[in-house]
Parts: sequence; structure tokens; C-alpha cells
Amino acid sequence: HGSAMAAASKSLVVLGALLPSAFAQVCSDSTKAPMGQHVVYNLTTHTPAGDCTVSTFGTKVPDSCCTATGTYNMLGSSFEQFYEANSNSGCAEVIPGSGMHALMQCNKDNTVTYGEDCDTACGCNTTMTKSPGCYKANDMPGTKWFVKVEGCECTPEVCSDSTKAPMGQHVVYNLTTHTPAGDCTVSTFGTKVPDSCCTATGTYNMLGSSFEQFYKANSNSSCAEVIPGSGMHALMQCNKDNTVTYGEHCDTACGCDTTMTKSPGCYKANDMPGTKWFVKVEGCECTPEVCSDSTKAPMGQHVVYNLT
Repeated sequence: HGSAMAAASKSLVVLGALLPSAFAQVCSDSTKAPMGQHVVYNLTTHTPAGDCTVSTFGTKVPDSCCTATGTYNMLGSSFEQFYEANSNSGCAEVIPGSGMHALMQCNKDNTVTYGEDCDTACGCNTTMTKSPGCYKANDMPGTKWFVKVEGCECTPEVCSDSTKAPMGQHVVYNLTTHTPAGDCTVSTFGTKVPDSCCTATGTYNMLGSSFEQFYKANSNSSCAEVIPGSGMHALMQCNKDNTVTYGEHCDTACGCDTTMTKSPGCYKANDMPGTKWFVKVEGCECTPEVCSDSTKAPMGQHVVYNLT
């Protein structure tokens, strides 16, 4: 047995990723409402497109299923309106006096947890945890129901380890010598563009330092003066979920006119005359915190081949 174990190949099967809804953490800021709405087809007047004819709760369908002509919000209020009318609680009575509750919860990772057929404490028969998109809900006679999940805006929690720097850099086009590709010609701060917009030939880092270098030169502080002596500050923050919060036009305390919180990718920044600016966000490496609920066990197992 010992020699077989020594010769064995080990692999770890990680199961947690298969159950995201079980581990969604509620946004700690209760003023942040989940965003979304119910979308209903009256089957006597409108027939859903073929791609929308699914039945399983939580199934992702094309966004067009939630925007088709003739659909409507039968309950009359958005997720935000239900949440706020319920004193910023995610367990809302969706038809007053009916005892019919639904769970509408904003999570730390900006997903939304939605549940139906819930009791007054929002123990629900069916739940889903989803990023923005259109998803199948449970039906009522003569109708077909979906939910349009639009996410939420939970303020990200800063990484508790201040030695962990945000990773990224500024990417600049000099418009007198280089023309960005068509996919890169956006103007709104924070818009995601193809990664190629941040790697195109001729682009350069006009400020000369990466996010990490600014952060470390500023004694591991996220509010960096990006041009010495200019008073021009930018926010470069590593978050617990390994996103990066980036802000421009900031005061010395990093109250910024424009901010974004993003996972790795290429995003539009604010321009200066004669140039077009982007930021290449590369994430950060915040050490994950141990789950505060000690009853939650890691899930997985060893898998062994006996090579004899």
C-alpha cells in the first residue's frame, strides 16, 4: 500500500466552484440595492422566441428574451424599488398582503442572489446567484417569467494586506502618430475594450511607472501623485476580491471625479489633448481570508491512480 501511494499521482478535485450560490457573501453596505426586474410574457398575446423556451429556473437565456416587444413587469416594481420599500432588506413581499416573498440580495462580488417561493424569512424553494443577464424564473398560469439581472454596486473592500499592490499600467496613444483600431474608439471612462487596445504597437506608458511602482513609491498607499509636484493624484487600490479600483481627477485624499472597479482587462481612461488613454488592469494578489463561518467545510477529494 505504501509503495503504491508513493508511486501514485495525486490530483485535487475542487468542487466549490460548482456551487457559487452557496457561498455568495452579502454586500456589507445595506444601502446598495440589487438591480434588476421581472420580465413577463402574456402567452395569450405573445409567443417567446425559440431561444427563450426553457423551463428550468436559473437557466441563462439571450438578453433579447428580457427585452422583447410586448414583455412587461407584471409586479410593477424593480428589484431596487422592492428593496428600498422594504427598508433596505432583501426579503420583499412582492404582492402586498399576499404573503408572497422573494429574495433580492446584492453580493460583495456584485452578483445578485434571487429567490422565489420564499417564506417570510426568505427561506426559498428556488434560488440563483447571477451576474448581469437574462434568466428563467418560475411561471404562473398563462405567462412565462424571466428576471433581468443588472448586478449591484457594492463598494469593494480594500485588501487588508497593505503590501499587496494593485497591478496595471497606463496605455497611451499619441494621436498625431497612431490611430486606435475601431474597437478602441470609445469615450466613456471605464468602458471595457478588447485587450488588443492595450497592447497595440506604438502605445506607451506616458507616466513611466506601473500601478505597483506608484503604490510602492507612495509607501504602500493607494493615493499616488502621478506627476511629482503637480498635485495630480490617482487612486490605485487592491481589493479583497482581487479587483482593482482606479480613479482619476482625485484630490489629495483621493476623492475622485471618476472611478472604476475592474477585474483584469483593458478599460477606457480619461484623455488629455492629442492623446487617447486606457488602463490595463492586471488584478492584484490579495491573500484570501478564511471563511468566518467555521461550519463551512472545504469540498474536494484526492484521486489516486495505482500505477501497478
